[in-house]
Amino acid sequence: MCLAKVYLPGTEGPVLEDVTHIAVEDGKITASTLFGEQRVFEAKIKVISFSDAKVQLAATAG
Repeated sequence: MCLAKVYLPGTEGPVLEDVTHIAVEDGKITASTLFGEQRVFEAKIKVISFSDAKVQLAATAG
């Protein structure tokens, strides 16, 4: 099984791995992992690559 990794601009590697669920609500992205970890990002989704299991986030204006 290939789980997603979340990347932020300006970071060397993924900021969150083994992501199984992503929700977008009120301009915030909540990502949950296979192990129950949950992180909230004030960002927008720039690119999702299903073949690379990669979610690239971008900073929001403001």
